[in-house]
Amino acid sequence: KKRMEGKQGVKHEGHYIICGWNLRTPDFITNSMKAISEFSNEKCRIVIINDDLSEVLEVNPALRELIEAGQLDYIKGKTRDVSTLEQANIHKATSIVLFADGIGVDADERTLLRALAISRFCRNKNNKENGIVARDSIYIIAEVNDRQFESSLLASDVNEVICTTEVGN
Repeated sequence: KKRMEGKQGVKHEGHYIICGWNLRTPDFITNSMKAISEFSNEKCRIVIINDDLSEVLEVNPALRELIEAGQLDYIKGKTRDVSTLEQANIHKATSIVLFADGIGVDADERTLLRALAISRFCRNKNNKENGIVARDSIYIIAEVNDRQFESSLLASDVNEVICTTEVGN
C-alpha cells in the first residue's frame, strides 16, 4: 500500500530517476527498462518522482503492475523538496531524466527549478559525505520546449538538453 501511494523511500544506488510527466513518459519507462536490462544483463531500477500518479496509473495498468511487483518505484512529492529527494536517494542515482510536464514556457521553468534543486541537493549531500567540493557526477538529461533555457540548464549541472520541438519520440 505504501509503495502504491508513493510513501515508501528507496535505498537504491545506481538507479535511474524520472521527474516530471508527459504523454511520452510511460513508453520511455518501459523502453528504458527493456533496453538497460538487455544491454547490461542487470535489473533496471527506475524511481519516479511525481506529485500524484493515481490518474496516470488508472490509464496505464502496465505501470501499476510494475510498481506493485516492486520493479518500479514511485515517490510522491515535489522534486524541489529536500525530503522527497532524500526519499528517492537521488544523490546515489546514475542518471536523472527531467521531463517537461507541459508545452509552454512555464513547463521549462519548472524543469529548470527541478534541475537547480537536484543539483544543489546532490552537491550538498555529496560534499557532506566526501568532505570535498565537487560537481555532482550524476548524468542529468532535461527535456524542454524552447532552447532559450538550454544555457541555464547546462549551468545548473544538466549534461544534456533535448528540445522536443526539434526531435520526435
